[in-house]
Amino acid sequence: MLHLAARLANGVATLFAVAILVFVAMQMVPGGYADIYLGPQGTLEDIQALEAKFGLDQPLYVQLGKWLANIATGNFGISLQTGRPVSEVLVERLPVTIELSLLAMLIAMIVALPIGLFLGLSGSNRVAQDGLRVGSALSVSIPDFVSASVVVYILSLLGSDWLSIGRHYDLFRDPLLNLKTYFFPALTLSLFAIAILVRTLRDSVQTVLAEPYIAAALLRGEGRWQIVRRHVLRNSLIPALAVASVSFGSMFGGAVIIETIYGLPGLGQSLVTSIEGRDYALVQAIVFVGAAAFIVVSIVADLLYAVIDPRLRSAAAS
Repeated sequence: MLHLAARLANGVATLFAVAILVFVAMQMVPGGYADIYLGPQGTLEDIQALEAKFGLDQPLYVQLGKWLANIATGNFGISLQTGRPVSEVLVERLPVTIELSLLAMLIAMIVALPIGLFLGLSGSNRVAQDGLRVGSALSVSIPDFVSASVVVYILSLLGSDWLSIGRHYDLFRDPLLNLKTYFFPALTLSLFAIAILVRTLRDSVQTVLAEPYIAAALLRGEGRWQIVRRHVLRNSLIPALAVASVSFGSMFGGAVIIETIYGLPGLGQSLVTSIEGRDYALVQAIVFVGAAAFIVVSIVADLLYAVIDPRLRSAAAS
C-alpha cells in the first residue's frame, strides 16, 4: 500500500507539473486567440473586448492560478471555438481515442508475443534474427504519417470497404462497421509498439533461459514446453509489460496523426484544430488528459508486475 500511495503521489505531482508546462507552452505560441478569431480586420477595441470576455487580458499568474484551481475540481473551462464546456468535448471524443489506442495495443500484443517468444526460443536461427532486425528497423524508422498515408493509398486503390475516411460507427450499435473503421488506423498505430515489444520479449526470453533455475528445471526432468509455460513466460512478461505500458501511453500522441489522416473524431484530431484556433482551454485539457492516461497506465502496470511476480509484491510491501 505504501508503494501504491507513493506512486499516486508521484502521479499527482507529475500532473501538476504537466498542467503548468502546457499552460506556459500555449502562451508562447505566436498569435493569440483574438488574432485568429478576428483576423486582420480586427481593431484594437475588438481585440481588447474579446480578451476581456474570456479573461485573456488578466495577468498570466492569475490565469494559471484559475486554471489549476478549476482542473482540481474537474472544470476544464469553456472552449473558445465552440463556446461549449471543454468537459463535454472530452466526453464526446475521448472514447474514440481510447478505443483506437486499446485496439492498437491489442493488435501489438497479439502479433508481438508469439513472434518474440519464437525468436527468443530460437536464438541460433540466423534467418529469423536477421528478419527481426530488418522488420524492427522499418517499423521504427518509418513515421506514422508515412505508413498511414501508404495504407490509405493502397486501400483506396483496392477499393476496399475497410477504408472509411471521416466516418465513425458506434461499437455497441454496429460492431462490424466499427471494426472496419478502426482496424487499419489501429494497425498503423501499433507498428512501432510491435517492433519494440518483439525485441524486448526476445531479449527477455533469452535472458531467462540463461538463468540457473532453468538448468535446474531441466535436471529435474521438466519438459521444454512445461519450462516455457511455468518459468519462461511469467518471468519474460515483466519487461514486455513495462514496454507495453509506455507504448500505450505514447499511442495517445501518435493518435494525433492517425486520427487526422483517417478522419476519426477523437482527441487527436480535436487537438490539431484547437491548436490552429488557439483554443487554450481545450489544448490544455487534452494534453492534461493524455498525461493522466499515461500515469494511470503506468500505475496499473506496476500492480500487474506484482501479480505476475510475487517477489515484486513482497518487495513493494516491505
